Amino acid sequence: NENNASEELLNEYVDEFVSLFVFEFAGEEMDILQKDRRFKSLLSASELIVEEWIEDFVRKGTSEIASELIKDAESQRDRKMEALVHAREKKLLRTYFSTWKTLLAKEKKRKAILSNFPSAPSLFQNKETQNDKFSSSCGRIPPLTLSEVVNSMKITDRLFKYVDLEDEYFTKTLLEPLDFPSLIEPLMAFPLMKVVLSSGMLTDGSSDKLFFEIVKKKCAFKPAVSSSEEGLNNDEGLLCRYISQKGPIILIRSLTQDNLMREIFYDDMARKRYLNGTTGILFFLSSEESSEEASERMRVLLNNLPSSSKIPIVLLSFNNPSAESILRTLCARSQNISSFETLNFPSDPFDIQTPLLILNAMKHLTFNLSESQVSLQSETLRAHLDRLINDRFYKEIYFDLRSRSEHRDPRVIIEFYNSLIDYVKEEGSYRGTQYENISWPVPEVSSEVPLYWNDATYRDKLIEVLNQARLPMIGDPSECQDDWAQITALVLKYFNSMARSYSNTTPFLSEIRRILLKSYNVMKGPSRIQWANLIHTCIEYKLSLLDTSDPFDDSHRRELVVVRDSSSLRLFIPPCSWTKLDRRESSSSSLNASLSKTHEDMTIQKELEASQVFERKLRDVLGEEEEEEDKEGSMAKEEAVDEENRSLSSEPAGNDEPIYEKEYVPMISYLSPSLGAAVSPIRVTKRLEVILTGMSPNFSPRRRVPEKRKIDKVVGSREEEERSSSSSSQFQPKKMSIDRMLERLQSQVSGNLNDSKSFEEKLLNATLQSDDS
Repeated sequence: NENNASEELLNEYVDEFVSLFVFEFAGEEMDILQKDRRFKSLLSASELIVEEWIEDFVRKGTSEIASELIKDAESQRDRKMEALVHAREKKLLRTYFSTWKTLLAKEKKRKAILSNFPSAPSLFQNKETQNDKFSSSCGRIPPLTLSEVVNSMKITDRLFKYVDLEDEYFTKTLLEPLDFPSLIEPLMAFPLMKVVLSSGMLTDGSSDKLFFEIVKKKCAFKPAVSSSEEGLNNDEGLLCRYISQKGPIILIRSLTQDNLMREIFYDDMARKRYLNGTTGILFFLSSEESSEEASERMRVLLNNLPSSSKIPIVLLSFNNPSAESILRTLCARSQNISSFETLNFPSDPFDIQTPLLILNAMKHLTFNLSESQVSLQSETLRAHLDRLINDRFYKEIYFDLRSRSEHRDPRVIIEFYNSLIDYVKEEGSYRGTQYENISWPVPEVSSEVPLYWNDATYRDKLIEVLNQARLPMIGDPSECQDDWAQITALVLKYFNSMARSYSNTTPFLSEIRRILLKSYNVMKGPSRIQWANLIHTCIEYKLSLLDTSDPFDDSHRRELVVVRDSSSLRLFIPPCSWTKLDRRESSSSSLNASLSKTHEDMTIQKELEASQVFERKLRDVLGEEEEEEDKEGSMAKEEAVDEENRSLSSEPAGNDEPIYEKEYVPMISYLSPSLGAAVSPIRVTKRLEVILTGMSPNFSPRRRVPEKRKIDKVVGSREEEERSSSSSSQFQPKKMSIDRMLERLQSQVSGNLNDSKSFEEKLLNATLQSDDS
């Protein structure tokens, strides 16, 4: 026994010496690495420092030059302002003088007229000159009375008023757009109306061109918008974009024959940009366009309309019955047209019937407006994943932990998470071709959803990103045989398999180590490891690696978007590996709650009471050795800490990162450690604390170096204890060493366990016999 004790103490002393040497050597290596990293960071930042120094120097020099230039510019501006004011004053004085001179001449002439009144109404000086003028060869001028002069002035004023009224009528009736808020918006039964104004080839200077320009002027209504939507109003083809505060939206887009035949016919993106969201068509038929050209234009337009609810068409023509009948036949054959109405223009484009005809056409389209059958919803991929994972995954697994002491198998949790990712891949736009020609989204309303959202390449990119969000399957924890070192190596190896060189793994690895240390210090066993928190950290790391930017966007500002159909959206169902366990536990708990106390229940209750009595006796026995435990407690704690560090340092060969004594944890852990374990420190404010003490480094005491014990002292103390125990009286309780007492307690516990197992077998046999009877 003494030889064994000496060998154990020697091994213990060697282990302590090696651990201290390793810690000191690791600390020196860390200092060297930190100095190298700091030197490299300074070298990498040297260019920035030089650039900043140059910018500061240039800024200081340019500020002085700029101040001098500003002073010179201000002095020049003041001189120019003085010269401008002086010239303006001279001009005003010249104007006042000329006006005064004119008024003076008029007043002099008026006095001359009144001095000879009434014999000289024509401003002649005397009778002789008047007779000479009246009897001249050019004919006599009849004399004008004062009343005739006044009447002529009134007629002239009335003529000017008529001209002003005509200009006002022309401006308000033909040039000003329709008042959509008061005339069209109250008639809308649905929140969106998009009208396409289709026209053929029009020659400049023709009457048809004038009619079409009047139609465009009446439809061109663009109220002021915010700076973020200014780019949408700069579109020349968009005549009207009115978004009411109450919700209705009115859009009118011009579609020429060039747009239809050159862009829409060959480019699918142009077709979606022009025709997506269309709820009505204004078809302008000019007198110069033949029936064949009009029918071909109508056929191309109907073939390229996206699939949606049926829409109305209003034909604006110049009384062309043959072309109207052909177009009506084409629309009747189409399945996308709900009604066809013909309105004929008057012969005069400035007739009052022209604006009334345009207003009636818009009212007809409004009355026949149908509700859109599209029930799609859009959301960015990252926001969609965060919302689903929080609502369907995190809440489920943490709610499940409320009714259990041990965490679920990590493979079950990973399968649950991967099934949620598969659900995201299957829902909405991923189901494919049924939304290929759908009339959504409307690009004039919002540009968040790209027009190519349902293309095969876009769907493949979404599926690729979602596949990157899946977690690989972890190894079987039961193969580790409750060995803490193997469990730790399994977790760290699993995280290293997901780690990428372009990402920062420090906060995630610190969180994983904090969870492992907490499980070791608090739970006291590999079977009670917090698998849910570990998988949570791995998921956060996986999501941080995702690149959700849209690679097909030219501006490189848009993110990938998930589109799903809210009407046919199925509910997410967890996998069977998750639901079967829940069903078994819930059914057993409800059964136990509903059954009354039987004989077996009373037996189990007695067994529980006997177990409680045994626990009290065991605590009493342990209380006798309280003093010895106090002496050995500090040393045992230090040995446990050393065992922790040795177990955590047993990482796979690919992971060379050392264990730090400090880590970053969430601020919520000040109030609740359980909430601190549930929250990842990546997205919240963090604080630095020491792992062993759980306190800030400023308030944590330094770690006490374990005192080296000599073999002779330990052996002498053991012999002295044995002599004192043999010489003690027979009435005193026999003192034993810690090892012997633990062996005795282990034998008692094993005996009690055997008794409990035999009792459970008897109880099970009795239960089966009662069920058979």
